[in-house]
Amino acid sequence: MSLFDHVEMLQRDRPWGRFLDAGTGVNSSLWSTGLTTESWTGVTAAPGHADQVRKVVGARFRPQDRLVLGNWTDPNLLLGEVHDTVVADYLIGAVEGFAPYFQQSLLRRLRPMTGRRLYVIGLDPYVVGPAETDEARMVRHQSFITMRVRRASYSSNCGE
Repeated sequence: MSLFDHVEMLQRDRPWGRFLDAGTGVNSSLWSTGLTTESWTGVTAAPGHADQVRKVVGARFRPQDRLVLGNWTDPNLLLGEVHDTVVADYLIGAVEGFAPYFQQSLLRRLRPMTGRRLYVIGLDPYVVGPAETDEARMVRHQSFITMRVRRASYSSNCGE
């Protein structure tokens, strides 16, 4: 079962309604624009991600859908809007690259725009405590490689 399948299972037969993908990217936009929604809003702070989303979602965009380039630290971003379903897919970790030290405020920012459901999706920290099993050691090794590659490429480490 994929992550998005799990969200759909939690949603059950409730309508998605007005949908906010609060930290959109290629995967979440492809999934969420395929749902039956009244409208879709995706937010990203990365112009490159916005270009990628426009490219892959393309013809799925309807007149009532929009992709917003913005930062959640901006108090005017989506001011006064309420969305039935809000998805924060790996957003809490990723926001660090665009708004350092804002993670603790992000859910307070999203709560007023959540009409019915807020799905917060993230990973447990990779590198805490001893790695007792082969699987745990493999995940830890992969996380160290990921952090080193990001550091070497001067990219923000946006782990959850």
